[in-house]
Order: sequence, then C-alpha cells, then structure tokens
Amino acid sequence: MKQLALYDGPFGKVRIIERLCDGARSYSMGGGLQTLVDVTGTSLFGYVNALKLLLRDQKSVLMLGGGGGSLATMLARKGHSVTVVDIDPMAETIARRYFDLDPRVRWFTEDGLTFPDRCGVTYDAIVVDACTGKGTVPGFTRSDWLSGVMKACTDSGVLMLNLAYNLVNEGSVAIDGFALSEEMSRLGFHSVLLRPEDGWEGNELLILSRTQPAINLRTPEILDRPTEARSYLLSLRAHVRQARL
Repeated sequence: MKQLALYDGPFGKVRIIERLCDGARSYSMGGGLQTLVDVTGTSLFGYVNALKLLLRDQKSVLMLGGGGGSLATMLARKGHSVTVVDIDPMAETIARRYFDLDPRVRWFTEDGLTFPDRCGVTYDAIVVDACTGKGTVPGFTRSDWLSGVMKACTDSGVLMLNLAYNLVNEGSVAIDGFALSEEMSRLGFHSVLLRPEDGWEGNELLILSRTQPAINLRTPEILDRPTEARSYLLSLRAHVRQARL
C-alpha cells in the first residue's frame, strides 16, 4: 500500500491509499470507506455499480454527496448530465486530484439538504449518497425531507438513497430500510428496497418514484462489472411497496 494523502478533515481523518498490486485507490474518512476505484476510475463498490446500471435511462442526475466522484465520473462518461453537491470543502479537490473526476461533472460545495429547494431545476434522478464514517447522514433519511426533495424530480423521475452503515464505528446505527420504505409508500410514493443477501458491503438502496419504477439489473451487465462488485449485485433482492394514494 502507498499512502498518497493523510490529513484531518472537517468530518474526520482522511486517507488516500493506492494499492501497489493493481493501482486501485481508496478514500476513507473518519473510519469509513468513501470511495474505492480501479485504475480506470471504475468503482469497485457493488452499490455504486448497481446505481450506475439503474440510472442507464436517466439523462440528468443530481448527486447529493460526492465522495471521490466515482459514480459521477462513470455516468458522465456514458453521456449523462451530472451535478454533484457535497458539503465537504475538500471533496471536490480530492475527486479531481486523486480520482480523475470527469471534467464534465458540475460540482457545488453546498449543503445537500437544502440545495434541491433552492436550485430551481428538476432532474430525471436524484441520488442521495451522503455518508460519514458512521453511515448515511440521518437528515437525509427523514421521510418528510425525502417527500419534499421529490419535488426536484421530473414527473417520471426517481430518487435513489444509499442506506449505509458501519457497525465497526462506535455510535453507528443501521437504518431500518423496511420501515422507511413503508413510510414512503404511505406518503404516496412507489418504493423499492434493494437488499443484498451476500457480499461484504453494508449498503441497501431505497428507490422512490411517483410512477412504478423499472428495476432491471440484467445478468450480462452484472457479469461485466468488476469482480469485487458481482457478489453484491447478484444477491440483490427487491422488496416492493406500492404507493398508497
């Protein structure tokens, strides 16, 4: 391992590490792993690859929480219009300096909790991936906030929320994805919770929409993803709740 950077950031100690065997790079903050990519900039996280495949038809994407920018770069390379909002003042520098953030990605250093209300723009998809070393930032998992932020989606748009947890860190709390999915269906949204039954990641994906979302992870596409991501992708199971109007 080769350490490329080490410093105290506003949300914990930051480390950028490069694997000598294959050149893969990781970005950890406050004891939690934020980004892991191979030498091409492709994420080695299963949930990031799942999001990339699920967003194949969504042209404009707003990301709340950027990390090293791996998903933003993967989408931009496929022709998506990507906007990233991250509150960490060092996040964009890290993404550009160490993770080759695609230059077409628009990046704002702002509070993602309030940005959708102020931006005056609607998007085909909103991805919420705002995490600390303890997991998803709690403010982004409130049902009232999620309901409000759906106003920044187009009528057929989707919101995808990464429910992450790191039980190794003291004070970490696993979010009850089933309970949140049920609450969002009561508020009138179609809700799909994708849960992995295998793999090493503590990430569930909650997908919300006003219309029935198409959850289509094709096996050939999965097998084309990096080896580290495949067990997660192949073990995803969808738990569907219809909107209660």
